[in-house]
Amino acid sequence: MPTTDMEAEQLLRILRSEIGKLTLGEDEIAVAFSGGLDSSVVAAIASGFVSVEAYTCAVSGSHDARNAAGCAAREKLSFHLELISDIDLVRLVGEAVRISSSQNPVKAAYTVPIVCVIERSRQKTILTGSGADELFGGYAKYVSAEEPGAMMAADLEKIVVETSLLSEFALRRGKRLCSPFLSDAIVEFSRMIGPEQKISGADRKTVLRAASKMLGLESYGTPKKAAQYSSGVLKRMQRLAKAEGLAMDEWVARTTRS
Repeated sequence: MPTTDMEAEQLLRILRSEIGKLTLGEDEIAVAFSGGLDSSVVAAIASGFVSVEAYTCAVSGSHDARNAAGCAAREKLSFHLELISDIDLVRLVGEAVRISSSQNPVKAAYTVPIVCVIERSRQKTILTGSGADELFGGYAKYVSAEEPGAMMAADLEKIVVETSLLSEFALRRGKRLCSPFLSDAIVEFSRMIGPEQKISGADRKTVLRAASKMLGLESYGTPKKAAQYSSGVLKRMQRLAKAEGLAMDEWVARTTRS
């Protein structure tokens, strides 16, 4: 068996254990779903333990709005598409800024979809795929980095903080936000495997893609699309700012004061 497949099997064993713990005692859960690799793996494994409903929050006409339903159907998941209107977006951007204490437009844009899922899902427990990119080399910048390991470690610290803040937000609304990739066991596993199981040439998240293929998911070959782009949120923010004659950072700051 190739080394990558061995690592992929080990990753699946750990993920099943962690997701089993997170779903223990639950009748059904929500998964923040984009149709991409990370959320598909989480949803597929969780479906072995509990009833799963996949939620996609996106702007009408965006990549996620067009494609997530088809991905969910292929993976036999119950699916909800929650469209984000302009009125919704202004409020959600303001909420994202307050959660993160940052007026960075890109950070606000990639935070909006998960804030929307937290608000709109009827389930009390929500699973996400957060952390997979930082742990397993998902971003294109890692391919050309002189020290990708150091860059991934720094990014991991950031996503841990961001996820903690979102978890606190969820708790204030009586919900539980869980990110199995950020469990101690998965973080430790990621530190034990070599860079060739994460990045191979231009291919990224090699071991996670192998795991996805073992699960029979078509998402094993899905290119990485950052949430701020695939959801259409950043593009719509740019259009709204332009319509008001404001720079993006000015528009984001204004939403916080609204």
